[in-house]
Amino acid sequence: KISAKDARSDSLKPKRRLSAFFIFMEEFREQYKLEYSHISSVTAVSKCASEVWKAMSAEEKARLMHLAEIRKAEYKKEMEDFHRKMVEAESMRVKEEPQSDVNDEEGEGDSSEED
Repeated sequence: KISAKDARSDSLKPKRRLSAFFIFMEEFREQYKLEYSHISSVTAVSKCASEVWKAMSAEEKARLMHLAEIRKAEYKKEMEDFHRKMVEAESMRVKEEPQSDVNDEEGEGDSSEED
């Protein structure tokens, strides 16, 4: 079961970046829709994109790989900032918790007293 705190932190958490192939897929889908607007099948688009990706040379993929690496580095920095902020928020929450006014040292209600 997910707590409210976990759900809130997940909604604030940076989203993972796309791999080179999925960056290619975004670009490919846009172009495919323009050229083949009458075909809306996800399977057909994916199959065609897969064939184009396999046929691409390493030089053609290098641009996408570079872009993916840049995005990955940005994501890593965002995650470090996110974790730092979550730790800071947690430490602030702990500091703000009210202290109990009950004094256990007086022994009130101690059931181990002898008669």
